[in-house]
Amino acid sequence: MKIRFLVALVGLYSLCGNVNASMTGDLNEWQSNVSNVQTTAYYGPTQSFTQGFSVGSVNVFTASLLGISQIGQNFATGTWTQGYGGQVLQGGGASFITLFFSRPITAFSALFTPNYYQTSTMSLFVGNEQMSRTVTTTPAFGSAAFFGWFGDAVSSLTIATNGGANSIAFGKVAVGDVVRAPPVTAVPGPEAGAGVGALVMLGVAYWAKRRRDEKALAA
Repeated sequence: MKIRFLVALVGLYSLCGNVNASMTGDLNEWQSNVSNVQTTAYYGPTQSFTQGFSVGSVNVFTASLLGISQIGQNFATGTWTQGYGGQVLQGGGASFITLFFSRPITAFSALFTPNYYQTSTMSLFVGNEQMSRTVTTTPAFGSAAFFGWFGDAVSSLTIATNGGANSIAFGKVAVGDVVRAPPVTAVPGPEAGAGVGALVMLGVAYWAKRRRDEKALAA
């Protein structure tokens, strides 16, 4: 019985310390689970190329060149969802882009859309997690969809699409820290208050008394 209780207790603490990774398309849900959010809307000179940019204290790198465009100038007119009208990073000839971070992060979000005026399935891959959404870009409205993730620390993630080469565009990249529940502190009850040492002493005293009783009966 005691062994079963200890196993159950260890299992409970393991569950309390575990943080399940989650993906969401809801900005409010993401914000309610993330703190210390850092966002960037500037990636470098417009109509240039880059393989890296900064989001607050985090540097982000890619293996391929990304084109830098400006919404309303050399990209779709109008604004994206959430009223975003800043710069856009466009994939250069690949159907997926992997982002590498200078330090592990526990929360990420961005707005994704097809690079061209089309409808595509955009996906975010983080470890074994995946979230996909259908996104349409038109000349009059940039559209885009919000993708958010939070969970255990990761050093990279991948953006992908089924739209073919040059079909990924994203912007309003943000990173943050996942909000973890405060550690559970056990409150000792009347019996537990005696502590492990007291329980051991009681066990020793019981064993000694039993030995004395056995010797008395034997005599």
